[in-house]
Amino acid sequence: MLSSLSYSQVKSPKDTFFHEQVAPILVKNCIECHNSSVTKGNLNLETLTSTLKGGDEGKAIVLGKPEESQLYLKIIEGENKKKPEMPRKKPALAKADVEKIKAWIEQGAAWPKEIVLKEKAKADGSFWSFKPIAKVTPPVITDAPDAWKINPIDAFVFSKLKEKKLKPSAPAQPRDFIRRATYDLIGLPPTLAETEAFVVAYKANSQQAINNLVDRLLASPRYGEHWGRHWLDVIRFGESRGYERNEIITNLWPFRDYIIKSINDDKPFDTFIREHLAGDVIGKGKPELDIASAFLVAGPYDDVGNQDA
Repeated sequence: MLSSLSYSQVKSPKDTFFHEQVAPILVKNCIECHNSSVTKGNLNLETLTSTLKGGDEGKAIVLGKPEESQLYLKIIEGENKKKPEMPRKKPALAKADVEKIKAWIEQGAAWPKEIVLKEKAKADGSFWSFKPIAKVTPPVITDAPDAWKINPIDAFVFSKLKEKKLKPSAPAQPRDFIRRATYDLIGLPPTLAETEAFVVAYKANSQQAINNLVDRLLASPRYGEHWGRHWLDVIRFGESRGYERNEIITNLWPFRDYIIKSINDDKPFDTFIREHLAGDVIGKGKPELDIASAFLVAGPYDDVGNQDA
């Protein structure tokens, strides 16, 4: 990650070359071990000033002379194509990147003082879940079976199967479908009567039978119970404190019921999370929302090792 420097601040071609070509290489491969906090070999590569100071093995950069610069010598192959010394715990730099470092040093190692190299933050926005939602057009499929043309999601799956030269699965038979759907949505098997009724409806109108089945399962109270259990696992819900004493918590069942009801009511996820974190504030005295903040205490608690217990 570079310091808060906009492209417009980088004026000369040499500065631009460092900003766009060299700095990303240093951030990706070097800065993790050579910064103001972690200074292996007493070498700090955050700024030009700190880099020019060098480290235990000498000068990191000798302006205009890459062959005398440790920064360059450490990333090139040794005799008999010996693996470069650096980066030590990562793959060797691509030849193109090595050449960029060499050219940069040869040209005088331009480095605007405003640029401070920092280790890339884990939550800096580059991870897929932090990026804005973008509309994606499904692949066009013309040679897929009709069953694979119903849902746009299937177009993505089918195109990848085709790319890997894999044959798509045939549509599930009605008895298989109701069993899979029922287990998936409510965690229980269908009854014999439900199965036979679905088979009859499927023969009359397969798509309508599927729609009715899924709607019925989503409307079932068992749906919230089944998927609420998964959420309770995620947040480490428990009705005892665990550890040596394992004291039973007798009044957490309303929180469990709140989870089940929220899922059955199709509560928006952002609302759901806000209530978890501040239900007592948002609810303003409503017991059904006050209980949501029990999330903060509903789980294992070490009251033996905790000195404040």
